[in-house]
Order: sequence, then structure tokens, then C-alpha cells
Amino acid sequence: MRAILLSLLVSFNVIAEELPLTVLVTHFPPFINQETPYQGLSWNLLHDFAASKGVAIQPEYLPTARLMTQVESGNWHATITPIPEETIGLVKVNYAKNIVRYGLLVKGDTLLNLAGLHIAAIRTAGFSAVQKHLLEQGVKISEVNNLRQGYLMYEAGRVDAVLGIVMDGKAIGATDDEEFVMALKLAEFTFTLSLNNKSPIASAAYDKLISP
Repeated sequence: MRAILLSLLVSFNVIAEELPLTVLVTHFPPFINQETPYQGLSWNLLHDFAASKGVAIQPEYLPTARLMTQVESGNWHATITPIPEETIGLVKVNYAKNIVRYGLLVKGDTLLNLAGLHIAAIRTAGFSAVQKHLLEQGVKISEVNNLRQGYLMYEAGRVDAVLGIVMDGKAIGATDDEEFVMALKLAEFTFTLSLNNKSPIASAAYDKLISP
């Protein structure tokens, strides 16, 4: 009987290692973009990192509230959305060394007064928490399909700033990527994957992802 149970356990672990890791994500361009083939900056970096470790991943798009509910229920593998540190079974892996700054970008040393400011921001399913905060401060937002469109609007004088990202000293999506500066930083973060170590699939993936 013990031999049978051991055999079943080994077989289950092998199956867990072969199944793809389901990563819960929320549509939030340019980091996670359900409407583009490469699915956004964060997903592209995670995909390359996971592939280098022999881990297959697949996204599951959920609104933020439903994503958090699923994590709280314990029925999840992984997510790149920040979740509470006290989450049961939580382990983390940095999948890129870059540090990203997120905020309002302009050319030159421009002091921004939020009240009445007109900015370009990528269109999402609904205004993000950052965008809602800016709206409350009196900012007018023109939605664009991608950051390049936003920077073209800025160059044409149609907006005062672009809600964008800077990585490795460069404004992602801008033609003159080193000329734009962060006039107002709204967030700064690293590329971190959270996994549920209570899930056999996630646990098997975690062991691979932290391997040299």
C-alpha cells in the first residue's frame, strides 16, 4: 500500500511540473495588455524569464476585485498583481532586475500643477486607481491606444504630459526616449511574481524559477 501511495505521489508531482502555471492578471496597459499579441511589458518579461527556467505560463484575465477574491480563497497559482503580504502560502520571485517608475512625463524641467492639467493615458477597461486619483485632483485625461500615441499628442501640443513609464532611464514608447523626464512620480515598483506555495503546480514552478 505504501508503495502504491508513493507511486501516486510521484506521478502527481510529475503531472504538476508539466501543467502550465496559471498567472492571474488584470488588463492594465502598458504592463498587461490583453489586446496585443505580446500582452504587455510585464507579461513579456515574465514569459521570457519563465521560459528560461523551463516553466510554461498562461494568463487568466480577471478584474482586480475578482482576482483578489480568488487569491483569498486559496484557489490560485500565481499573480503579478500586488497582493497582501499575509496571504497564506505566499512566496515571491523577481522575474526582472529592472525598476520601473510610473508617473507624468514631460520634456524639460516643467513644474506641474495638477488642477486643470491635460494628460494622455492609455485606455483601460475602466479608470485605474492612479487615473481616478488624478481625476480627483482636477486632471483631464485623454485616452490613447498606446504610449506612442500619447507622446505624439504631447509633441503636437495637444496635452501637457503623458502618464507613462520610465525603465533604465528611458521613457517606454517615446521616440526621444531619453529626453522625457518624470515630472511627477506616482509609483515605483519591481517586477515580482507572487506564487501560492500551497498549490502543487505553483510549488513545482517556484522550485524551477529559483534555480540557478
